[in-house]
Amino acid sequence: MSAVPKAEPVQLPELHSGHGTLDELFTLTMREVQENSVANIRDGAFQYGQELPCPCFETGELWHYVWTRDTAYAVDLGLGWLDPQRSQETLLFKVSEARQKSRFGMGPEIVQDTGSGGSWPISTDRVVWGLGAERLLPLLKDEARENFFLQAYEALKNTLETDRHVVFDPRHGLYRGEQSFLDWREQSYPSWTQSDVRAIAESFALSTNVLHLFALRQASRYAAKRGDAVRRDRYARWAEELAPRIRDFFWLPHVGMFSSMSSATDPAFPLEKFDLLGQSLAVLAGLATPEESLRLFSLYPLHRPGPPVLHPQLPATAIYHNRAVWPFVTAYAIKAAARSGHAPFVSVAMQSLWDGAVRHGSHMENMEFLSGRTHVEDGAYSGPVVNSRRQLWSVAAFVSTILDGILGITAAEDELRFAPRLTHMIAQRWVPGGRMELRDLQWRGKRLHVELRWPNLSGLGDGFLEVERITWNGKVIKGPGLSFAQLAKDNNIRIDLVPGAVVSGLTLNQPEVGPGPALSNDDYKRMFAPMEPRLHWVKDGTLQIEHREINPTRWDLYRNGNLLVSDLTIDTWEVPENGCYTAIQKYEGGGLSSHPSPEMCRTTWTVEWTKANGQLISPDGASEAYDHGRPHFNDWGWPQQVLEVASFEVPHDGPYRLELAFGNAFGPISTGITAAVKWLEVFDPLNGDVQSAPLVMPHQAHWDVWAWSSAAPLDLKAGRAYRLRISDGKNMSYLKHFERYTAGSGGVGGPLNRVNISGVRLRSVE
Repeated sequence: MSAVPKAEPVQLPELHSGHGTLDELFTLTMREVQENSVANIRDGAFQYGQELPCPCFETGELWHYVWTRDTAYAVDLGLGWLDPQRSQETLLFKVSEARQKSRFGMGPEIVQDTGSGGSWPISTDRVVWGLGAERLLPLLKDEARENFFLQAYEALKNTLETDRHVVFDPRHGLYRGEQSFLDWREQSYPSWTQSDVRAIAESFALSTNVLHLFALRQASRYAAKRGDAVRRDRYARWAEELAPRIRDFFWLPHVGMFSSMSSATDPAFPLEKFDLLGQSLAVLAGLATPEESLRLFSLYPLHRPGPPVLHPQLPATAIYHNRAVWPFVTAYAIKAAARSGHAPFVSVAMQSLWDGAVRHGSHMENMEFLSGRTHVEDGAYSGPVVNSRRQLWSVAAFVSTILDGILGITAAEDELRFAPRLTHMIAQRWVPGGRMELRDLQWRGKRLHVELRWPNLSGLGDGFLEVERITWNGKVIKGPGLSFAQLAKDNNIRIDLVPGAVVSGLTLNQPEVGPGPALSNDDYKRMFAPMEPRLHWVKDGTLQIEHREINPTRWDLYRNGNLLVSDLTIDTWEVPENGCYTAIQKYEGGGLSSHPSPEMCRTTWTVEWTKANGQLISPDGASEAYDHGRPHFNDWGWPQQVLEVASFEVPHDGPYRLELAFGNAFGPISTGITAAVKWLEVFDPLNGDVQSAPLVMPHQAHWDVWAWSSAAPLDLKAGRAYRLRISDGKNMSYLKHFERYTAGSGGVGGPLNRVNISGVRLRSVE
């Protein structure tokens, strides 16, 4: 950021409901908003832990910095109403100019924070920033709103263009990368991704794709407002193409929910893994029919402490994302269930937010999903392993409960609308007197006092209260809202509600189990997935499965991403042909499914061009080395450097996959910003065609570990003398934001997008 503006003092609203606990909860929420409002931020990974000036929202009592997704979700959940200027500063802290030129331009982009394997493009949910920007924009005053709009459009446009090159897979029509928020890989991905995050970079996640859909729709609207018809139409077309692909790929009709993630096979297939944030975002994006949305919220598990963020839970995994309720995710589920008309889910989920905050005296980061406690002792799997008080997006979750849920208040550029989604049950429990008032809510210099009233609801089943009339400063208004021009300096708005239709036939999936960790085996199998298996070649053409699960299971075998055989009970299988194989096991009787095993491949034709055999060359004389177990180009990948194979042919027409043999220990597997991204070009001299693709090389455990990059798909023909070139791409270290990064490579020492390269592998796809 440039000069840091001084934050203006804000007046926070007050809630008066006649219910002492509710009013105290709202007061607690406002106090924690103030406690998270800081003049300086700090994190051990930046500027050696020293403070940075920023009139921002910090992320929680234990988290004194600003992260892209935390901020975006929190502002989208309502923090922008409470302090628009601070929300703007916090969001803009996560937008950065480039400090290193790349093939993708120099414009400002949204920051992907440090993450798995060296951040982007393994973690790819940075477009979530757009949710916060969209919610904030109409809350800003005139000049600030126009300036922020221009900044938001530039950031979204540049980010989407870069992601289209590097993250988008045109063959699947989806965006690759890690799930949003669920970024601690062994908490939700296969256990073997602890040491192999390439699989995450090559897979697809529901939430990350829906966030790209939101961002594309948003960018198209912004382009239209800017008069940029070309980009308006481009982003609209990309969004129109993406929406049905998300639905077609992730929706599992036999389950009644969206899959959360895919396999890392080629082609990929959806896994029977489910996360609540992804389900909720998909519903809010309009990707499920009304009937499907209702069924989804009837099926998703809902325990008394709230809905867990994952289903099923992973075995032998500590509590954090796994086995946990996260209030901000619950808040998104409430928004989606309310839009769907599922009053029972909304009521129970809202009550869980109340119960958690009252029990712990703060809006906690997370809680164990069966007990609601902030720590459960379970040996090596105890947790939650990290848990902060006044976690920013948890605070915002309760703000959303009041503003989005009970009041249903929405600001557009020139209009204020009210569409309360207060259920009969919550109205009776929280405000038995039938009257509540939110006073001193500020909107662009106008003061709003919003009062809700409703009659006695005793004896009614659950449903949503409906608006009977709205009065403004004593006058009945037509329609659900008011224009900004209508509003006075002080505005008394009264909304009279009447009972709505009582919901019938809607059920909840509320398993009757006691607090963990002690569970019966039957309860365990309803909530926890089996261990993922392993495959081994025991002889040429024969695979053996290692179950790694004490409960009886059957297993399915996939070849090249397609189901080959299902419900196997034998431990070995003679594979009929070459290919890449993976297995999933499930409890007997059609129960929950495991994650897939790592792939085991056997191909008909493979060739390697290496530094050792002289076929992989460096025209610019890259440094050569012979340590770490093999000859290689050392510290290769400065922006001007390239690698080439001068000429090659393939034995037959068809699909092929190209990968680099690399070493990258510039950072740990769990974090950093130096996942290397290079650009492959394969030239066909016969017709001048060029096939291109990114090659992603995440962090490895140490320099002696050699791994294969992400695979570039190629369509090649026999008899052609192809030529290939590998040149620079970009990574997060190319952004100016990270010039303060001091916890590893790519920060204060300058941008770094380098690796060791020993060779190139090209293999046929059977």
